[in-house]
Amino acid sequence: MTLQTSRTLRDYIRVERLPTTWCPGCGLGIIMNCIVQAVDHRGLDKNEVAMISGIGCSGRMPVYVDFNTMHTTHGRALAFATGLHTLRWAQKSHLRAREAVLAAKFELEGQTLCVLGLGDIGGTLARKAQALGMRVLGVRRSRAPRPTRT
Repeated sequence: MTLQTSRTLRDYIRVERLPTTWCPGCGLGIIMNCIVQAVDHRGLDKNEVAMISGIGCSGRMPVYVDFNTMHTTHGRALAFATGLHTLRWAQKSHLRAREAVLAAKFELEGQTLCVLGLGDIGGTLARKAQALGMRVLGVRRSRAPRPTRT
């Protein structure tokens, strides 16, 4: 994996975990590189960035990035990310977690979700997120168009 600058590599990647376990040419290293460069370009504090993952090859990405990370149970990454967002908001608002959950008006509409792997689970998650008004960025191995479900 090659990042644009070694500073970016030191700041955002857990270099002691390299090389990755991903197969050469699978593209996940490129996606991780793009995420890291986007965080750097936006000037985000890495302590304010959370990466939530599920299972599979893409689920290994949090191992390599030096953000707040969470490896979750099968198919529950969005639920964990929503809960984390609510609890972080509660901390900043100095509320107790229960009060925050009851008072939160976290809207999914207009938020962005990146789905790595558009198999049955990822595809279903993407469709449900779109139905909730979310912008969905999906990445899968093949360039061939995915057959639409009826």
